[in-house]
Amino acid sequence: MPIAINLRVGEHDTAAFRKLQDEAAALLSLPSLHDLGYWPHVTLAVYDDIESHVVHAAAALLFSGAAPVELEFAAVRFFEGPVLTLYAAPSPSPELENLARKLHRLISPERCHPHYRPGSFVPHCTLAMNISPDRHDEVFDFARRKRIHLRATLTGGEIASFPPPRVEASFPLAGAARLPTG
Repeated sequence: MPIAINLRVGEHDTAAFRKLQDEAAALLSLPSLHDLGYWPHVTLAVYDDIESHVVHAAAALLFSGAAPVELEFAAVRFFEGPVLTLYAAPSPSPELENLARKLHRLISPERCHPHYRPGSFVPHCTLAMNISPDRHDEVFDFARRKRIHLRATLTGGEIASFPPPRVEASFPLAGAARLPTG
């Protein structure tokens, strides 16, 4: 079962992401991330074949003393592949890049999924995933016409396994309020 290390969007900033997820859900035949109760987030790395205790130890070190990360999201884009994924794209963030680099010092980047390795990592907040490729034109149109300007504070780290998404551990970032559940 894959396991991910994520940064969670703060409670006060989730409504706009939930609204976008609900709009994008029209392109899905499966339950949306919102329907599954999975909080909006930015994934730093996904591991397919690694011991859970290694990920937990690295996440605890990564998030210990880490400050919340402020991001601006200015575009909706999509990943191509066997299935399509719509996402909100943040502007470049040195803080986010530093956390990703630190994580790769804690766990070798060769151990994570190739899309999350240095040089391939595309920070994003997923709006809808597992969209059938026959909906490509609709996905392209959604991304092209959707104009966003969202600010979000990532207030906590988490470890999640999937599918279905399930949070295994949460780590509030320094100065952030306690993480809500669900």
